[in-house]
Amino acid sequence: MPGSTRPWTVVKDRMSENRMAHRIRATRDAPSQARRMIGEMSSNIGRGIDDVALVLSELVTNSVVHGNGSGDIDFSLDVGNSIRVEVTDRGAGFDPSKRPRSSDGLGLVLVERLAQDWGVSRDGDQFTVWAVLPRG
Repeated sequence: MPGSTRPWTVVKDRMSENRMAHRIRATRDAPSQARRMIGEMSSNIGRGIDDVALVLSELVTNSVVHGNGSGDIDFSLDVGNSIRVEVTDRGAGFDPSKRPRSSDGLGLVLVERLAQDWGVSRDGDQFTVWAVLPRG
């Protein structure tokens, strides 16, 4: 974006009052970049911003670590009566029927504890993990 002072590279950027969608590079900095980006919606998210930031960060981290290892990560937030977080990559995905265990890392364990609901979907070569959190 011309004249932007953002410390990250945004490949694609869409935002409105109640929705944000970004495409960022799948790098080790992607989780912190995603956390900073949602600050732009903090007034709409409310006091649940910390939980939303943690869930988003964990899902982006999983995408970087377990995704295809390169390319882009798409993430979005939709704010309504609740907050829906989605993170999409082109990785192999995983079987959601195998519940997360702390021995596998804490990412999905935290998501499961903070979210009202969460799940996965596949569309062609794209794998999405989504979570729904209460609006603060």
